[in-house]
Amino acid sequence: MDTKCADPDLQLDVDIMMIDYLIHSALRRVIKESKQSGQQSESTDNALHMVEDCLVLFNAHHPVPPDMPNTEFRLEVLQFATLFGRRKRKTTSSPSTSRLRDLRAENAERSQKWTASHPQSDTKVRSDTLAEPLFSEEQPVMLLDLLPLFMSISAMRADGNPSSYWMNLAAEFMLQAVLEALAFVQNTSDADDKLGSIIREAFSWGRSENFQDPRDDLFWDFDNGIELKEWITVRSEYLSETTPKSGMDLIKHLNSVKQNYPLQDFETIMLKYITTLSTSVEQPLLVQLQGTQVNGLTKRETLKLKLRCGLSK
Repeated sequence: MDTKCADPDLQLDVDIMMIDYLIHSALRRVIKESKQSGQQSESTDNALHMVEDCLVLFNAHHPVPPDMPNTEFRLEVLQFATLFGRRKRKTTSSPSTSRLRDLRAENAERSQKWTASHPQSDTKVRSDTLAEPLFSEEQPVMLLDLLPLFMSISAMRADGNPSSYWMNLAAEFMLQAVLEALAFVQNTSDADDKLGSIIREAFSWGRSENFQDPRDDLFWDFDNGIELKEWITVRSEYLSETTPKSGMDLIKHLNSVKQNYPLQDFETIMLKYITTLSTSVEQPLLVQLQGTQVNGLTKRETLKLKLRCGLSK
């Protein structure tokens, strides 16, 4: 990466500063785009392409991954925000068909293992439907595809047991994943079987001693060695929304449930959560250096750092 830093020992630090700044800038643009019309903007595309290109250069120059947790977290949030905000249409940032196929297979495999490790699970479905693709390869990114990434970034920022607010957000995400998928499968010949598999995959979250996924630690009461009771209750409440009353058709029931959970309201709440995540770590050092003082440094030390990195004369 081309920098103004004259000291080779500072090369890595300056490169991290640059890539962190680019990720930060792209994330701000993605959030702004999603909050407005949602239409793909050229400036956001350019920012995302710049991040992608610079990451290639960064990895080539630094084959041994450096320790940069804030940058890595910001990159994960950028990935989630981009896929979430642009999932309804094909864009330059959409995953390839093969990548999406692999992601769905990976998520389905995880869900199947989770269900097998929870013998008392209330999300059982026919085993002969588990290996079948739930969506065609032409269908765009779905909320169901993004649930594991949502759990990953949430786990990265977890500090103790999650709040009631987060648990309800996570459970509604699961329900919304089911409701969004309804439109894509309700006219297929095996709609009920597919919906059963979608419900199982969406709600396959919660820790047990027999299933090892660090993300499920979010739902574990480490003090008492049991799954969080509040999570069990919240998950069950949202899962019950997918169960039709006796004699009622599943598709008709889920279409009725959609009226009580407007997708637009959920998207607004999720964008607020993404914004909160984006500000949950310190601003990139390059942003701080645009001011007069860096966090943890005096103004004099900040000026010296600017001089060493060629950012001031």
